[in-house]
Amino acid sequence: MSGLAGHVERRSVTTPARCRICANTELRPAFRLTQFVVFTCPACGYGTTVYTSPIDDNQARFQGERWTETRSLLESVTAAMARRRYADLAPFGPGPDLLEIGCGTGEFLSCAQALGHSVTGLDLSHRVVAHVASRYPGMDIRCGTLESTHLAPASFDVIAAFHVLEHVTDPVGLLRQMVSLVRPSGLVYVRVPNLNTWYRHALGSSWWGFSLDHVGHFTAASLRRAMTDAGLTVLTARSADSDPEYSLWPVLPLLYGHGFVLRSLGSALQPAAPDTPPGAGRLSDARRISLKRQLLATYQAYRRAATMMITPLSRLQLARGGGRELLMIGRKAAS
Repeated sequence: MSGLAGHVERRSVTTPARCRICANTELRPAFRLTQFVVFTCPACGYGTTVYTSPIDDNQARFQGERWTETRSLLESVTAAMARRRYADLAPFGPGPDLLEIGCGTGEFLSCAQALGHSVTGLDLSHRVVAHVASRYPGMDIRCGTLESTHLAPASFDVIAAFHVLEHVTDPVGLLRQMVSLVRPSGLVYVRVPNLNTWYRHALGSSWWGFSLDHVGHFTAASLRRAMTDAGLTVLTARSADSDPEYSLWPVLPLLYGHGFVLRSLGSALQPAAPDTPPGAGRLSDARRISLKRQLLATYQAYRRAATMMITPLSRLQLARGGGRELLMIGRKAAS
């Protein structure tokens, strides 16, 4: 279902006034989904989500029990990913004080702390913050935004934000806040889904990056423009990919309880509400977790078997800028 402008224009939607990145006013409808349309900017390529029907809180899925439950099952995988992410940062000489915005269940912070950093994490979910505090006692984890947590200006050497910018309506503004919080010569390290990934070209509107809670969609040009407009000198910019063995994107919706084709299974894998009668379409906690483990193990076995076939194509697409993610690291001016 690749979105065609002619099809999208028949929907009753309002074209955004301007691109959030470059302020271009000539945006084009490009992808139509059930509850939103993505308008893209012909100047920088940034995509803006316009919702066509009422939606629930976009951040709701990060608040529920299934988020921390599933992330706990994935800890060995997410810890490996954290180590790979830090390896991309290490060559730029990151200073000791590191902040992660949207820290999730804390694996990147734990990795950085083990390598000598003093770490601070922010997340919007009280449940996630409580989980990290219990998993890593003594780690400085705070619930809230940059504004609500009142962090001191120029108090960090590194700020990392992985898959955060696509959730905010003012990504340049958020990047400027980050710049204000890093010391002179400090680093800002971001990753976002890549709108130009070959997966999106292959899947069209069915691409998993068109998530309901993604209000923006980045190309390499638009992310670079956002970073430079925020006052950063881009040190490295490339598309990135996970090892096929560790890539979990296609199976995560099911694990988090958002089934697509297997919608009934996705629903069954959600924790039951407190007032749900026994047997009313919900599995017991033990059975649900057991099924999630089996699903994850089966998927990982498939990915390992497919690695030899996928890796050559993945390397080719990475060389052409078509990886799943965009990775950029920028440095604040020395003075």
